[in-house]
Amino acid sequence: MSTVTLGAGTNILKFPAGHEAAYINHLRFVEALKAKGAYPALAVYGLKPARPGSGPLLIVVTGSIADTQRLPKVFYTPEAEAVVRESFSDDWNAINPASSVANVADPGSSVDLGVFNALVAGIERGEYVAERTLP
Repeated sequence: MSTVTLGAGTNILKFPAGHEAAYINHLRFVEALKAKGAYPALAVYGLKPARPGSGPLLIVVTGSIADTQRLPKVFYTPEAEAVVRESFSDDWNAINPASSVANVADPGSSVDLGVFNALVAGIERGEYVAERTLP
């Protein structure tokens, strides 16, 4: 298990019970895009609750604010479309989290730092352990 190191910009994707396949698929999606050089320079961690069943699975995407702000554009690239078409039969729902929170807003949006900070505090308290790291 590895330690989660948070950058200045962080997104946390939540996959509650019943969304385990989407969690696995999202990690596969990121791994494929990283292999193609089509993903920003962000670290990605797959986290599971330290006590099984005590919380959702999480994917933490973290790095610089600039790279975090580039992340939404990744989903509209030919590389992303090819991965979803070839790996998930063109079903974008196969990789979608149930929800997400971030400390960096998309242009024209705001963030809920209360929810974000609560999740980060849980990670820092050891309520989650990293089971997968994609540097």
